Amino acid sequence: MYLGLLSVLSYGLMGLGAGTNQTRFMLYMALYGLGYTGISSITPLLDAMTLQLSRSERFAFSTARAAGSASFIFANICLGYLLQTAGINAVLVWTVISASTVAVGARFILPSHFRLDPTLTPSDQFVPRVRLATLVRNRDFILVMAAVGCLQAAHSFYYAFSTIIWEKAGHSSTVCGLLWAVAVLGELLFLGLGGPLRRRLGPWRLLILGAVAGVVRWTLLANVSELWLLWPLQLLHSLSFVAVYLAGLELIFQIVPAGYEGLAQSINSAYASGVMTGICTLLSGMYFDHLGAGGYYLMAALAGIGLIVSIWLFCRRKQRMLDISRTGI
Repeated sequence: MYLGLLSVLSYGLMGLGAGTNQTRFMLYMALYGLGYTGISSITPLLDAMTLQLSRSERFAFSTARAAGSASFIFANICLGYLLQTAGINAVLVWTVISASTVAVGARFILPSHFRLDPTLTPSDQFVPRVRLATLVRNRDFILVMAAVGCLQAAHSFYYAFSTIIWEKAGHSSTVCGLLWAVAVLGELLFLGLGGPLRRRLGPWRLLILGAVAGVVRWTLLANVSELWLLWPLQLLHSLSFVAVYLAGLELIFQIVPAGYEGLAQSINSAYASGVMTGICTLLSGMYFDHLGAGGYYLMAALAGIGLIVSIWLFCRRKQRMLDISRTGI
């Protein structure tokens, strides 16, 4: 609720437009940072709650996540229409209304239960320093976060420059838009129909599969621009992004103590989507200036680091389980 209210307040103040041009820009930057922080922190919290509820209420998390992705597509279409017909201020109004809806829904609709950590005293359950220290000491959490961060940040060059690269290769803006749509379609199909594969592989193997797909995808995108090859490479978004996202979500839920899921997901989201992706996006401009499409090679290398960490974690876990089975401890 408070994150939604923070976004409402920040974006609402942006709409007032007070101050000179110079001070207004600085104020807008600060307010946008606060508003975006609030909104971007809501998604991992909702994902953690939905995953927890999917276990207790026995419904498919992927179905709920697919509905969220479909809503995202619908909202983008509506916002595109609003932007063309009513201008930028209409988008700001939409954002304020959406954040207000989230805040009201969080207050009156979402369940209020909270999973407590049985290893802590009641007085320590809500102390931020104690809770953060507990997660920092969790080595598996830190390594999973590092792997997911590398794999998600490897998309930054793609997000920033793929359309420019495709247009330089002779593809129209309409075709570029369709290529993006195919990636989203692959995401929805994987969320809706990939349940048996996800259950069969489990989160550790799913993370490795997504990492391999990322290495393959970025390496090939550095070398090919033919349309018949770009379509299947766009479908790999279902693995390089969605599989990694779902695997990271599930693994963090498994390895952190009860009651820490929301905090852990927020930290992971801030690191992967904020810190890592932000840094790599800033560097992507330099990569593109010097390497062109060859910047994808650096993203493949980053995904390769994520793959190595993922494989090491998986082997470490298997060895740990083997030791437990031998000793019975």
